[in-house]
Amino acid sequence: PVGQYLRYSTVFDEQANLRVLALAAALAASKPDGVREIYPGYGSVYVEWDDATLSNEKAKAWIDVALDADDEALRDPAEITVPVRYGGLDTDDVAEATGLSADEIARRHAEVEYRVCARATVGQPMMGVTDERLRVPRRPSPRTDVPALAVAIANEQATIYPALMPGGWNVIGTALVNVYDPHRDEPFAFGLGDRVRFEPKDGEPPEPPHRRPLLPAEPRHPALRVEETGAL
Repeated sequence: PVGQYLRYSTVFDEQANLRVLALAAALAASKPDGVREIYPGYGSVYVEWDDATLSNEKAKAWIDVALDADDEALRDPAEITVPVRYGGLDTDDVAEATGLSADEIARRHAEVEYRVCARATVGQPMMGVTDERLRVPRRPSPRTDVPALAVAIANEQATIYPALMPGGWNVIGTALVNVYDPHRDEPFAFGLGDRVRFEPKDGEPPEPPHRRPLLPAEPRHPALRVEETGAL
């Protein structure tokens, strides 16, 4: 495989991110055989292809055409409202750092419309941009077990943790809907470019979705099956 980063910015920049999403959409719409991966991030698109199937010269020509494409390949963004029970593990720390009360943190977080700029593990939405008064750095020591559906902020960005997972953002609430469900036709609740608003609500978060087994009960060619992974 051959990989290439197509980079617009090395820092969070909303206009650069829009260019990234447009380029990724144009690449996906014209993808030739041999392309293995098109992965948009905040400021760059990673492209990978198999040079035994797609020559480097043809890959470069494909990328050059996409770089000159307009934004027509971008889908219309969905508008999503997420109910949130405010008050989280780091609300007191954010209050101390910003001088805002817990109610003011919730109000400022909920009155902004966010855009999904990137997606991480399990479809975790990376959204921008937060109110200037809420721009606090990541925690100095990340947690190994941020609760599922934790609503969190760091610098200009906001996120929702889809599942129990590591992370270093500041948790200020809990989403009251599942962000990820493998039983849905579209497992991830957020697409790139979607517009998101948060709505303060009381209530309890839903139960996490059950695992969805992907292996057949009886493999067609039984051989070995990994029951437990080892180190690394």
